[in-house]
Amino acid sequence: MEILLYEVAAPENCLNQEPDFLNRLKQNQRYYLLCHVPASDWKVFRDDIIDDDSLRMEAEQLVEKISNNDFILPASTLENPSFKNDDALVDRMLDLMVYIHIHLADQLTTDNLLNAWITQLLPAAHFGSASIGKLDSVSDDSFQGVEVTLDERYQSAFRKSGRSVSRCPHTGSQTAAEVLTWIRILDRNLTPFTYDREKSLVQIPTMAQVWSDIAEFNRIYYYRDTVGQSPEQPVLFLGAPDIKALYKLRKNGLHPVALFHPKLSEPFLTPDHCYAGPAMAAWHDIAHILLLSTLPNDIKQLSYEFYNSLTLLGKELQTGTASSPENAFFLAHYSEVMDRLSIKMDLAEHLASFLVKEMVRYKPFFEGQSVNVNDSTYFDILDIGNTRNAIGDEPDEAKKLLSLMIDAKTEFEEALWGLAYQYYVFTHMEKWAASGKSIEGDWVLETVVQAWREVSQ
Repeated sequence: MEILLYEVAAPENCLNQEPDFLNRLKQNQRYYLLCHVPASDWKVFRDDIIDDDSLRMEAEQLVEKISNNDFILPASTLENPSFKNDDALVDRMLDLMVYIHIHLADQLTTDNLLNAWITQLLPAAHFGSASIGKLDSVSDDSFQGVEVTLDERYQSAFRKSGRSVSRCPHTGSQTAAEVLTWIRILDRNLTPFTYDREKSLVQIPTMAQVWSDIAEFNRIYYYRDTVGQSPEQPVLFLGAPDIKALYKLRKNGLHPVALFHPKLSEPFLTPDHCYAGPAMAAWHDIAHILLLSTLPNDIKQLSYEFYNSLTLLGKELQTGTASSPENAFFLAHYSEVMDRLSIKMDLAEHLASFLVKEMVRYKPFFEGQSVNVNDSTYFDILDIGNTRNAIGDEPDEAKKLLSLMIDAKTEFEEALWGLAYQYYVFTHMEKWAASGKSIEGDWVLETVVQAWREVSQ
């Protein structure tokens, strides 16, 4: 198993601040698996699994099978159709995976662990062990993932959901329709992950197939400058890390994979507020790894840096103390720029003038009020999964922030994205001028840049 950077795996980054856990983490980095579980959960995992030496022999046997990339689910899974996912055997194997991760993971790669966790055990825990079948290579019978037979609930959900793929039904409950949404999104974005609607079958691949898919995508779309670029690397967690941890992981080319375990009091099952269940929640993270691995590193880093700058600005709005001369100037002159834009709009006849009026309309939000900007406010910029949300250094990138302002669900969110647009323009306008990049043709951008330059003179 790979070694993590201290910046990522530092004890102070963990939600779990139990002294016993922190001491163990300092001695053994593999405890990072439990970094974001509540203290009460930690004690259960410690007492029932990690410190239970009676698991060792069985765990060592399982390690041997996993290291050979074998099918590890019990034989009765395939031979006995009455074998159900509530059988204690699957839970036992999930316990063994935690024990292996802490004590025996030096014998395995992260891919080995993921092939066991998310290709086999989590689908068995979610869909029922009797529904899982082994997929072999035609050429040499090597393990190529599993095939899951979906029951009637999913067939019915497809008929009701029609052709919509990317929109969660948001029923507020743990329904087949929401799980099916994730299955169909993964089928669309991850080549070796397939969904056969007619047969109601899902094929779940191994990690080797995922890496091959990333390499092939980058080879075909070579103009993205990602050929030869190292893909994002998975980091395994029980549950999910918080936003601060996600930021540190992503800016270091890492991505969390949230793993389910029945002993978790708060398992991560609803990525993007859409119920995915134990298996698809983890595969949602693998999809992010694929999508991020097909973006140039410099674009990702620019987006993360802008997210960090915006979050810092939000805190400075609340404290009134700027961290840099640039931010001090922005905070001191933001209201004046709004006033200038208001005057310009009174004289403007351009069709896009309503967009600037929207920004001006929310000026009171940022005058004499406590503006609640926190780590999750600009999550859309941190949670980039494709070029649509990545914020680079080009003038055209400002349009993405404008779109987020237009699509905001509340007035306050609209105001916050309007602030993000203003800050992006202010922090980039001199870079654009020095590089000779034109802002002509974008009336809103030209107007806002003009207002900032007037107060800068």
